[in-house]
Amino acid sequence: MENEKENTDHPSDLSSKSHARRGKSSRKDKTLSMEMESYINGKVNFVMDNVRSTLSQEIKRELSEKTAPLRFWANVGGILAFLVAIFTWLVAPSLIKQWTEDFVVERMNEPSLKEAADRAIKSKMDEYVENKFKPMGRRIDDMDGLISIMNKNITEKQDSLILSQEKLERSLNIQQLNLKAKTGDIESYEALLEIVSNEGEWKEYAEVAIKDLELYYDQDRSQIAYSVLGDSLSLKDPGYSVEEILYEMHLGRFKEAAVNTLSRIETKTVIRDICDVLSEEKDLRVFARITRTISKLADVKIKPLEVENAKIWCAQNKNNPGYSASYNGYIQARNLIESGRLHSDAQQIMEGLESTIQSDPKALHARCLKGGLLAQMGRVEDAKIEFEHVKEINKDYYCLKFWESALALKEHRREDAIQLLNEALEKAPGYTVTHAKFWTIFHPLLSEDKVNWPEN
Repeated sequence: MENEKENTDHPSDLSSKSHARRGKSSRKDKTLSMEMESYINGKVNFVMDNVRSTLSQEIKRELSEKTAPLRFWANVGGILAFLVAIFTWLVAPSLIKQWTEDFVVERMNEPSLKEAADRAIKSKMDEYVENKFKPMGRRIDDMDGLISIMNKNITEKQDSLILSQEKLERSLNIQQLNLKAKTGDIESYEALLEIVSNEGEWKEYAEVAIKDLELYYDQDRSQIAYSVLGDSLSLKDPGYSVEEILYEMHLGRFKEAAVNTLSRIETKTVIRDICDVLSEEKDLRVFARITRTISKLADVKIKPLEVENAKIWCAQNKNNPGYSASYNGYIQARNLIESGRLHSDAQQIMEGLESTIQSDPKALHARCLKGGLLAQMGRVEDAKIEFEHVKEINKDYYCLKFWESALALKEHRREDAIQLLNEALEKAPGYTVTHAKFWTIFHPLLSEDKVNWPEN
């Protein structure tokens, strides 16, 4: 009953059981095959290792047997090389020296050298000369020609440069002469005239420079404003007398201004003195002013820079009676007074003043100075006579006021002296202050409050 019961299982259950049994069987088969494969591989590897070892030993043995002769000869070669090195180190130097000496004796004697040189010359010299010397010679010839051309060009340019430099120097020299002449250097003007007279290639340039100077001084001569003498404080012309101006001109302190002032006075009697100054004048500006004054006073045509024409005219006309009053006595008297010789040379001073007065009765300063000296010497009446002559010509003359003040002091008229001194100070303060300090007769008024002394 139990067996029957077992056979009554479901078919699906039987199938699953059957599959389970087959799975277990396949796993066992796989394990077995892997073990077999591992075993076989191990055996194969073992056999291969033995074979490789056997073959390696056989090859080594074979090589050793065949290379044994080669190793022998290599050892022999090494020994020989060592022996040669030892020989070279110890024996070769002496042998080489001997061989060299033998060679020199045999081959380097004069006949041998000459023979070798001849052979070299015959075989090589023609070619060497053709290839080396001849091209070099041609190049040297070309270089010589080039150098000759360069020397010629350099010489021409050098000559041109020297000529240009000389022209530049001459041109600059003419310009410098022109500029110096404009500052009054008469020697520069005369140098330009000399260049013109030489008729050289620079004549034209010098003529242009002279023309420029003439235009310059002609314009300078025609100026409305120009320097004149003036009082040191007021800087105005107080109305100088002719002889005063001539004195300044001869001193040379303010020569140009003095000449300009003379041209304004229009007194022909000064022409001789002006001509005397002109003959020795070295200042071209003063010279141009002198020619202007002569042209104006004598009514003649003299250009500003006509030096020679002016000198010729003066030589011919300065002794004309209308041009030749003598002021030398006055100038000498002033020089004696200025040098402090008033008392020692009083007589000579008076005579000098008188000679100028006789030559030119209108010499106002000479008369006033003479009257002042007479007053200080106590000759009051003679002094008044001189002052009266001055009043007839110019009663407002500044120096007249000054010396009338001295006369009033001499006559003890202090108030009149103060008034007259103030009038002189108003017209010529610089002159009045300077001469009041110089002449002792005025010293009592130097501290007078009523006198209008200029402030310091």
